[in-house]
Amino acid sequence: MGMTYLYHADALQYAKHDYIKIKTPFLSVVGSEDPMIESADAFAQKSLEAGVNITYLRVEGMDHYVRRRPDIVEKSFAWLKEYIH
Repeated sequence: MGMTYLYHADALQYAKHDYIKIKTPFLSVVGSEDPMIESADAFAQKSLEAGVNITYLRVEGMDHYVRRRPDIVEKSFAWLKEYIH
């Protein structure tokens, strides 16, 4: 996917999520075929447990590239419109 070793080294040193600091509505869109699906599932679950206002779209059969799914992009923008006044 074009990510360098430096990117991965930085990711390994990244601080753990402090879910309590997430104050705004949060949308997470992940495909079930994405290699990071287990991390995304765990993030969503821990966010919900911490009381974060998270919407988690786990799209069955989709990989990492949401841009290949115009229907999901449209759903994401519809979600965003709920919070823009």
